[in-house]
Amino acid sequence: MSPIKQPPHSAGRRLVGLRTAIDPNQIPSVPEVSLEDQFVWSSQPFYTCDTQHTIPLSTSVYNTVDQGNSSPRFIRATTYAFPHSSDLASTCELPLAAIVQPFSRQRAEESAIPVVDPGPDGPLRCSECRGYVNPWTVWTLSGNHWVCNLCGTESMVPQNYFSPLDPNGRRVDLQNRPELRHGTVDFIVPKEYWAPKPAPNMDDSFIQSIPPSAERRKPDCLRTLFVIDVSMPSVACGAVGDICDSLRSLLCSDEPTRAGWRVGFLTFSSSLHFYEFSSDKTQPSILVVSDLDDVFCPVQADHAYVEPRSHRTEIEATLSLIKNQFADAYDDRRATFSAFSGALASLAESGGQVIAFTSELANYGPQPLPRRDEVSIVGTDKERHLFTSQNEAWSMLGTEFAERGIGVTLFALPNQPCDLSTLGTLSSVTGGDIFYHPRYQPPRDAPTLLSQLQQLFGRDTLYDIRIHTRVSSGLRVTGCYGSFVESVTEDLVIGSMDSEKSICINLAHDKQLDARKDVYLQCAVLYTSSIGQRRVRLLNLALGTASLAHNVYRFGDVHAVVTYFAKMAVHSTPSKGLMPIKEAFTDRCASLLLAYRRQCAASTLPTQLILPESLKLLPIYGLGILKDLSLRGGSISYDVRTCAAQKLRTMGVASTAEHLYPSMFAIHALDQDDARKHPSTGWIPLPIPTRPSYLFMESSGVYLIGKCFHCPNHALFVERVHYSDNNIISILWVGSAVTPELLQDLFGTTSIEAISPTSPLQPGSLVGSQVENILAVLENRRGGLKIPLRIARQDRDAIEIEFSNMLVEDQNNDAMSSTDYICHVHKLINTALNSNTSIGGYNFWTGW
Repeated sequence: MSPIKQPPHSAGRRLVGLRTAIDPNQIPSVPEVSLEDQFVWSSQPFYTCDTQHTIPLSTSVYNTVDQGNSSPRFIRATTYAFPHSSDLASTCELPLAAIVQPFSRQRAEESAIPVVDPGPDGPLRCSECRGYVNPWTVWTLSGNHWVCNLCGTESMVPQNYFSPLDPNGRRVDLQNRPELRHGTVDFIVPKEYWAPKPAPNMDDSFIQSIPPSAERRKPDCLRTLFVIDVSMPSVACGAVGDICDSLRSLLCSDEPTRAGWRVGFLTFSSSLHFYEFSSDKTQPSILVVSDLDDVFCPVQADHAYVEPRSHRTEIEATLSLIKNQFADAYDDRRATFSAFSGALASLAESGGQVIAFTSELANYGPQPLPRRDEVSIVGTDKERHLFTSQNEAWSMLGTEFAERGIGVTLFALPNQPCDLSTLGTLSSVTGGDIFYHPRYQPPRDAPTLLSQLQQLFGRDTLYDIRIHTRVSSGLRVTGCYGSFVESVTEDLVIGSMDSEKSICINLAHDKQLDARKDVYLQCAVLYTSSIGQRRVRLLNLALGTASLAHNVYRFGDVHAVVTYFAKMAVHSTPSKGLMPIKEAFTDRCASLLLAYRRQCAASTLPTQLILPESLKLLPIYGLGILKDLSLRGGSISYDVRTCAAQKLRTMGVASTAEHLYPSMFAIHALDQDDARKHPSTGWIPLPIPTRPSYLFMESSGVYLIGKCFHCPNHALFVERVHYSDNNIISILWVGSAVTPELLQDLFGTTSIEAISPTSPLQPGSLVGSQVENILAVLENRRGGLKIPLRIARQDRDAIEIEFSNMLVEDQNNDAMSSTDYICHVHKLINTALNSNTSIGGYNFWTGW
């Protein structure tokens, strides 16, 4: 194969100074490592207490058997051999953390999470640390006492929970107690666990019906409020019509919706419009609130929200009314802050979810947002402020949404920068998503908008969430990263979550641990289900303790480490800025590898690059972090950076790994059985990915690439989040020397000149159907999200620039190639070894 020279339009950095001769084929390969791991787990399940194997890679397809430790789908540690002392932890330089994705999807072949109803007394808990009973609890005195595995406190067993012990010290009723056998379990909890009603701290006009804060809020089915900007820019670009049409097709379809789910509507421009439903009317009444400084909800909850199942006619009438009522809108004023205050007032008593559609900057009423001058401060020390809210009131509003159990998902559809750093705060502290569609155009964006809404509706949304993490005596939680508000009780307060969301928990030593004993981590997630049931999801993890650095590295999890670094990076951007973060990140990675060299390979020559087996992909994934839209150099709108940062902030481990290192497939090299559905199992086997670099491509080939988000039920899927034209797309690159036969099979023409970036695939051909199968499976697994396909002809189409930017191992995105980056890291390590010093100054950054 003759590799292709990288196009001259790529904008990257070259290594400064002498370059070590490194064969690109000798660099650790993500596809090869992934294939090896998948081979192991294709023929056997992963037993969660297995100490003979390392944890499966997050991107592998595997079945878990819960033996008392939670599945890695739900909680994944950076190492499964926890250093026994702070000195060893400091020596190893490996971050001590766990990534928690409590509602991650399981494979269909796996056992469902047990649901336990402990009765009116609630789950059995430790009297000292308040930890929950779990599989690692020790039973003593013939079953009359139990010892908490977290703090060591011994307590009496309540009479209604007593069971005698067998000769091995196990409870006789063990098989009837799922919470004592499974690492992950759901407890149905009594009234004491209901959410407290927040103390009144807003205008009396809309909280006067809320009882005193000492009372508890009865859990209820999920309520979703759609907040729609109907000002002139939103109407003129066609967004309002498309929003109404999309909601109508989803809410009023024959497809079943979630039981008990209720929806309501609020529109706004220079005033707020609430919609009141009545049993004796087929069309809602519109109640207008014009006092923007003293916002209240004029509609009682029973009349503000209706079930799509039983009120299809009323919902259709409402959406038609909104579409027609504002079709000729000329009001260019947007009281956006007041609109969100009204949404808060509407859901304050119940909690729930807000899905908001906004256009331009808030320019009317309280807390308007002036346009920021990005150009003058980009590249200066003040650039970091572009990542922060310019108005504290918006941050306080987001905090109140979270505290009242409301998640905010935002669809931004502006023609000009809309300050997502401020507006997006409502999502970034409540657990919601941000979808960004600048310069909205209906033909291009409407299908994507519909698919994104379909994806949201297809997820099971949990709300009013509090997360508390407890660890063994001798350890402590030092910080958390994600999308939440931290309460005074150190609980993480989140408005809403779904299967795609995760948080990172940072750990440290309080004292030296006993190397003969395991350490324990228990994460309790208190939430309200979409059907209105208050539950605690309990995640338990027992980790071995290591006194040798070799074992700490051996049982390291590269995907968890990378996810920690990614979340830490976007968490730090508001305080440090882009360039210091990227430099500190590289120093941090190099220091970790230097520590391994000194502790485990001290006898090797300094000129040799030695990487720990479990973490050998760290430099490659690290390069992906530097090239992410949230951190990469170049002229990128801060609205785009904010949207990308929110994705990294909330992504799970598998999605982060596949997002940072996109999969690329050689379509011209497909076998007949590749990407074809198995007739009995429905499995679609995809080929081994090619490393994303022009060095591993040929001009006679055709390559499909995209950002990949993990799905546990299928092997590999490709997708691309394309921010430059606001679509979710995949790119099919066509080499200049591709054969006429392959062109005919793919596009129905033998001439490369006859195809364009939007050319459709040839129906009925084998190769075309294989490409379509990849995209169709991804579309299905992403909740119906449509994946447009774009064609990039070599040296012909402008979209090849975007394709080139997706080749993470090449020199692009204001960063080095993988070869140069590894040389740079090696140079840092070599210099430190020769001078017997440490690397860089990353310690200035608390947390790294």
